[in-house]
Amino acid sequence: VNLSFDEVLGIEWHWDFGDGKTDGDEEYSGIYYTEHKYEAPGNYTVILSISAGEKASSYSRTISVGEAKKEFFIPPAPAAQTENKTKENKWAILCSICTEKYTQFGFEADYFPAIRTLAKIGFPWENIIFLEGLAFKKSHMIEAINYVKNQSGFSNATIVIYIVTHGGCLPTPSDYPIDGKSHSYIQIYAEDADKLADENSEWKDALLYDYELKEMFADFKPAKFLFTTVACESGNMAGEDTAGKLQGLTDPLFDSLGAPGRIVVTGSTAPLMTSGAVMGCGFWEYGLGEGRGDSAPTGNGDGKTSVEEAFYYCKTMANTEGTLTADSQPCMNDQYPSENPDDEMFL
Repeated sequence: VNLSFDEVLGIEWHWDFGDGKTDGDEEYSGIYYTEHKYEAPGNYTVILSISAGEKASSYSRTISVGEAKKEFFIPPAPAAQTENKTKENKWAILCSICTEKYTQFGFEADYFPAIRTLAKIGFPWENIIFLEGLAFKKSHMIEAINYVKNQSGFSNATIVIYIVTHGGCLPTPSDYPIDGKSHSYIQIYAEDADKLADENSEWKDALLYDYELKEMFADFKPAKFLFTTVACESGNMAGEDTAGKLQGLTDPLFDSLGAPGRIVVTGSTAPLMTSGAVMGCGFWEYGLGEGRGDSAPTGNGDGKTSVEEAFYYCKTMANTEGTLTADSQPCMNDQYPSENPDDEMFL
């Protein structure tokens, strides 16, 4: 199986399992997650190589087959971390439930454009953590968040968390907090899930609610923090239901992940679904990566594009008949910076 995405991304990755086999022998392989069956017990050195144009990185880990549990999150080597701290103090956690077997369109329309844009605006490859497929579980999200939070220079860092998955709003279940608010959830893998989602079969999922994310981010306070998701009916996370307006007002009946120094952008309001590419193309690739958000009427034309300008470009697209985002109404909760929310965030 050819697992190179160079025609789409300009990004390639390669797994060497240390037993003479590579990811070309496997049915599925992703960055930071793959499946492989060893034929005999022993110690094996697994090597993951990533390249994008002229940039290349390699990570390795020795595993003991028959003793170690599955490990999905592989942090960068210390040498790579030290090197990049002198370059850009930028980190990203990218989460995707999509696989080649399940919602491949989500990969191409929403996930890959963000990867391209983050590379373009200076996020070091060694500082991007990928939680794909079975790696996308609550415990691994907490592990990744704590890993980034424990880096030296965290308080001055720029952090992006981007989630590509399904979502929705449900009537209040029995374990909801008693706050009288409406809540949104995102769909992730259950902790004991051991099978990838497939369009033709059931898969073991779990629902992660906005109030759980809010708790996870309670003491997550870098200098700049952008949280984004494409999940349907996710407007609660921004505390907004824009009802088709260009700029919505915060609704007290909705919960919110908003906090000082933070921007939350969702691909839809609470009651609406998200159409494909609303975030991937409208926000990430066109609005931010290509700098279209800096142009009138959404930007000030100063030659650089802020998160806010990219959002309003995406929002404008969502209100233009015939565009990819016409089915959605993106929302934003902007509290950056805390002392002057009218200022802009540049990644």
